[in-house]
Amino acid sequence: MVVSIEDKKKKKSISSAILADLPDWFGLPDSTAEYVKCSQELPFWAELENDTAKGFILKYMETIVKDCVEGKLFYDFKTQLQELVQQNGEHHIVYSVIHESGPDHNKAFVTEVRINNIVTGEGKGRSKKESEQNAAKDALNKFDSKGVLKN
Repeated sequence: MVVSIEDKKKKKSISSAILADLPDWFGLPDSTAEYVKCSQELPFWAELENDTAKGFILKYMETIVKDCVEGKLFYDFKTQLQELVQQNGEHHIVYSVIHESGPDHNKAFVTEVRINNIVTGEGKGRSKKESEQNAAKDALNKFDSKGVLKN
């Protein structure tokens, strides 16, 4: 369970214990001490298992932690786009790879998404799935808050 920790002494105790268990190559003792010191001043979350801290996260991860706790860490833009365009009736959505480059071990894909045969978004990615998600994300950004496609 991930919980927010407010008490500075508890933050220091948790961060010291976790960092002490890390291999020496993780950081120099001076940087570890500085990290522990900073942890007392920043928003701080700890993963607890039977009241024992298993890890912690500081402020720069705040948005990701909140999204994770709320179950929103992975955004399925394709599903969001499908739901948005179908709320006003049936619409035809098609994803097409329009460009593929690179060797087999390091491919890059560019995909476009068409809604009712109109190119609405384009996305790049290292896999077809990633490029489709990015195309859907691009398309979603072209809708207003009422779900109407902007001109």
